[in-house]
Amino acid sequence: MNEEDWLEILRHIQAELREIGLHSIAELSGYEEETHEARRTFGARKLSILMLEALDRHMAIHSSDTVDLALNMIRENSDSKGLDGAILINDRDDIDVEGRDHEEFLQGDPRIPSAMKDLRNLIGQLLEADSSGSADGEDFE
Repeated sequence: MNEEDWLEILRHIQAELREIGLHSIAELSGYEEETHEARRTFGARKLSILMLEALDRHMAIHSSDTVDLALNMIRENSDSKGLDGAILINDRDDIDVEGRDHEEFLQGDPRIPSAMKDLRNLIGQLLEADSSGSADGEDFE
């Protein structure tokens, strides 16, 4: 794939993330890094992969596997044997940008582990299909 292909993929990823309310993951400025010398920005290839990896982390938080594991650990280490949910304290940026509540009750979504497997497969396929030869797509301003 060339840079134009990656730009199209990036635009599609951003549109889909915004459509499902994950504006903070879709926002390009969130991926810039300040260094001592300059601001580091990334090309479309790297940004696409970074966004998909951020989506993977977001899904992991909401996965029934993660929530069940956390609840079991809490049950084992406390007197809360009847515990059946957890509260996620959302980051201020998520609250402001995505309109989320400060606290979100999590029970876990059993569909997510399968979706995460598909997402990771997609990331692997995109990287395999890449013919740009670019390692990171990093640029410095």
